[in-house]
Amino acid sequence: MGINKAFLITQLRFFHRFSSPNCSPVLIALPTNLNTTATTTKKPVTCSTTPPPTTTIPNSWTIGGVNPRVRLSSVRGNYKRYPNVQDCASKCAQETNFTCRGFVSKGPGSDCVLHGEIDLPIVKQTGSRWFLVKLDGASGKMCFWTDDPKKINPTTISSQKEVTSADNQNGCRALCLIGKLQPDCIAYAFSTNPIYKPNNCYLFSVESIYYLTEAATGDFTLSRKSCQYS
Repeated sequence: MGINKAFLITQLRFFHRFSSPNCSPVLIALPTNLNTTATTTKKPVTCSTTPPPTTTIPNSWTIGGVNPRVRLSSVRGNYKRYPNVQDCASKCAQETNFTCRGFVSKGPGSDCVLHGEIDLPIVKQTGSRWFLVKLDGASGKMCFWTDDPKKINPTTISSQKEVTSADNQNGCRALCLIGKLQPDCIAYAFSTNPIYKPNNCYLFSVESIYYLTEAATGDFTLSRKSCQYS
């Protein structure tokens, strides 16, 4: 049977269009003269169902439920955020602007946050699906925020405090973490009651820790930070 050259080219284009990138190409032995009778041989297509490998970093450990917006390195340039990353571990290993000592992610396809030497508190966040992978040897401390069951009146606390305005509880917590208004901020009190704006966020330094129990009952939720070293 003769081989039609145009038909063969059409079939090859069809295969190229619908073949899987994980499949090995079909090998066809073309005859020397396409107008003569010849047989063609074809290597079976082999497809791999195994997903592409991901980079793994040995000697590391994971902390779940972290706040992805908190910077973990005191060095200004030791922080980078990449969008829509499939393999955050690879990004960490390939980073050239600083030595990556840990990364925060939600898994393949999420943002990937890289950190240098981890020397600032690791802050946990209720309901967070973000996790931190710390490389072996990366130091740091893990911090938790706990809301007191009793709502307070922060004006009745006699220790030094800073008062400001925040949009919500997370915003008040962020002001505490930044530490510009209140250095060494260890606790904050926030109220959702609009009558307290613009003074709905109180920030307390570490020196205030022994005075917080003296607060009278009120409309503010008191949240304290406690940390443990890793």
